[in-house]
Amino acid sequence: DSTCIYWDVNACEALQTFSDHQGDAMSVSICPDNPQVFVSGSCDATCKLWDIRAGKCMYTFVGHESDINAVSFFPDGRAFGTGS
Repeated sequence: DSTCIYWDVNACEALQTFSDHQGDAMSVSICPDNPQVFVSGSCDATCKLWDIRAGKCMYTFVGHESDINAVSFFPDGRAFGTGS
């Protein structure tokens, strides 16, 4: 449904929904040195960097020609990789 949802595991409820992708969101990764930031990859061939506090996409990365099926931050949180 093109969204990423931030869940409260203990309460079993959605805290925030992030919608800006134009295709299904396939993967997310939390920034290891700033847990208020995450990246998502989508079938719209974009990767988006989100700020949980602001509740919005801060930047959209383009470059793939097809679905992005995997995203992952590097351990230092300064970069991430995407797989299509």
